[in-house]
Amino acid sequence: MESYAFISSARKKWIHVACIACYVTALLLFGISGIEGMEYPIIYQLTAIVTLTVGVYLTVRYALKMYRYEISESGIVSAEGEVKYDLVITEITGAKRQVVARIGLWDVESVHVLPRRKKKAFLHTRKGAYGKVFAYTNNPFDPVSCVFLLPEEDSVVVIPADDGMLGVLKNTCRVETEI
Repeated sequence: MESYAFISSARKKWIHVACIACYVTALLLFGISGIEGMEYPIIYQLTAIVTLTVGVYLTVRYALKMYRYEISESGIVSAEGEVKYDLVITEITGAKRQVVARIGLWDVESVHVLPRRKKKAFLHTRKGAYGKVFAYTNNPFDPVSCVFLLPEEDSVVVIPADDGMLGVLKNTCRVETEI
């Protein structure tokens, strides 16, 4: 098995437009609430705070981040002499790089390749068996995702699908495609 890596897709234009729209809307609502004689300014202010919060969330969660997904040797060799591999997910924010997940591929029960319309229902059915869902993507509307089931950690990891990575994963994990 060979190592493989890819970086998440470039940030989509709509995310930047949504962030800017949230900030501009919040500023306008704060301005309107300050007009002399305006009735119920608290409604405008609360709406501005909610809109500002959504803008900050979109900026921090999607607009500023990229991810690098890499399958690499873990440094562990089995008793049979077989080299073990990890999926390493690195978060990239500007010049800062931080490993946010390291998954031993031997711990993966299965990998499900799901289109967006089936992913939510699939995760909902697995909610009882797997307590936590970790999504490492900078696009909430990925057309196809890889869902890693990790029973040892009671968690699910979601990353965008990549054909090259799926080819490598088929050698080590059970990969189920539901497209």
